[in-house]
Amino acid sequence: MAVKLIPCEIEGEVGLDVVIANQDATVADLIQALQQPADDSTIIKPYHKQRYGVCRGCVNNCCKYNSIVVDLVAAERLSAHLGLSLRDFAHSYLSCHSDLPFPEFKRRPCPFLVDDCCTVYVNRALICRLYLCTPMTERLEKLRAAVLLMGEAALRQRLLEEGVVARHWQERQLQESLYRRYRSGALTMDEFEREQEQLELLHGNPFLAGKGYDDTKLRECCSGDLWLQICNNIAEE
Repeated sequence: MAVKLIPCEIEGEVGLDVVIANQDATVADLIQALQQPADDSTIIKPYHKQRYGVCRGCVNNCCKYNSIVVDLVAAERLSAHLGLSLRDFAHSYLSCHSDLPFPEFKRRPCPFLVDDCCTVYVNRALICRLYLCTPMTERLEKLRAAVLLMGEAALRQRLLEEGVVARHWQERQLQESLYRRYRSGALTMDEFEREQEQLELLHGNPFLAGKGYDDTKLRECCSGDLWLQICNNIAEE
């Protein structure tokens, strides 16, 4: 496997760290790697009622309580699944207010959650594919965040290009939101600088080039420093 998740201790719990076994690893490889512990009943999941079990059917669904932000690839797949254009899908299902950083589903719980199961599982959003309540190392969390930013920012930009949302909902809004979070104390200086660097990568967003999960390399979603930090485990393997 191009991406491996290995057990490690995190604050007294057994968590997960990431090993990049191939420099050409893709977003699909990361998705596949995270799917394995999601389906493994022996991996701790603190939000699960029994703390151990598979994610499928978990009654503490994050889809019930959290905002589900949508990425471009998932939006295109869901649109096709529902027989809608991307524009019509956005109007029917997404909140695209200028005070939101990214498009998200209008409804909570997720409109595609039925009887604690996802009815569009093969087309679900990237944030759902990369989520796991198991503790993770900082570098794995950073990798997830970098990939999500690219996918979600790509949908935001595509909806701007198609005139679905107001023109003032542009990259500068992300910059302003970042500054507000820093000024409010929600981010440290290091976190602010890291996110600022990540935002600069949006100009070369691979998802806007028409790439899907299988074609987008993880390193295309990361700054040079972040990729080196994530790849520190290669030599160890």
